Amino acid sequence: MRIINQALSGQEAVSETFSSALGRPVLTATVPIRNASGCVIGVLLLHTSLKSIQSDVFYGIKLLLFSSLLGLVIATVAAWLMSYYFTIPLEKIKKLALSISKGNYKTRTEIYRSDEFGTLARYLDNMASQLAESDAKSKREEQSRRIFSANISHELRTPVAVLRASLEALHNGLVPPEEIDDYHQQMLQETIYLERLVNDMLELSKLQNPDFIIEKKPLLLNDLVIDAVRSLRSYASQKAIKLEISSQLPPTEINGDYGRLRQMLIIILDNAIKFSHPHDTIKLRLAAQANKIILQIIDTGCGIAADLLPHIFERFHKTDMPANKKGTGLGLTIAKQIAQRHSMNIDVQSTLGKGTTFTINIKKP
Repeated sequence: MRIINQALSGQEAVSETFSSALGRPVLTATVPIRNASGCVIGVLLLHTSLKSIQSDVFYGIKLLLFSSLLGLVIATVAAWLMSYYFTIPLEKIKKLALSISKGNYKTRTEIYRSDEFGTLARYLDNMASQLAESDAKSKREEQSRRIFSANISHELRTPVAVLRASLEALHNGLVPPEEIDDYHQQMLQETIYLERLVNDMLELSKLQNPDFIIEKKPLLLNDLVIDAVRSLRSYASQKAIKLEISSQLPPTEINGDYGRLRQMLIIILDNAIKFSHPHDTIKLRLAAQANKIILQIIDTGCGIAADLLPHIFERFHKTDMPANKKGTGLGLTIAKQIAQRHSMNIDVQSTLGKGTTFTINIKKP
């Protein structure tokens, strides 16, 4: 009755009592009912079982514990996923960095993602690839230097040994008077060979140096070819070889070093004459294609064996044929370097016993 009286007096009240009607403890709440003028005309009583409230509280506690446990599981999984997302890529990147520091450039991150880690991994993989290429190139160059040094030693040893033996024989008076001129002639030939070898080596060294500047100027390609042929007509006539120019090209201007390009043509023509048979004809063909000019030097000489063809532009590569005994093995290497410095390409087709064709591809200006 106390809470009813409080409600009648205009107050809201809550009371925990034992209800004889319900036969159990209840929680009772009273709210006054007012009319339009604000006077209390009644009381609203609300009863609820305390057991139901306790059950709801217990359910709430269980729900809270379950939610906490579920949140912990979700947080653990999320933490693992975050660890996988961030830590594993970092470990792979760290592994690549350590491999690179040890000189192993074959390792890759194997990370294929579109986020920042993927971008960083691609950069590092590209860097490793470039380092691998650079390392391989460095090893090839080192191997090439060793071969070059060995070849130089081999090429120099023979003429130096001949000169020394000849000089010692002359100095010790072991040469009969009638053979002295032959010894002098042999020494002269070896000296000429040494001079050519040293000059070719210096020439090749300059051309392979990227800092060596080639002075390029406008020149007429047709005149260049005629000049090179004119220079070797006398040499070709010694074997009754005919040099023939066939041109379908109008006067065409290109940009290049006249002296170097002339040297390149003379080297190739000299080889063609050297390995051609007496009374052969060497043809030079000039023609234009879509975006380039084609210059072909065609001979019908002894040709080049298929297994030797890929190596003809290598330093000190030369055949053992009698026609090539005075060669230094650097001529075609120099010609190739001159072509490369002019953005030209030299292709070679040859059949043993049937001749050789050198094709020089020149970009149109």
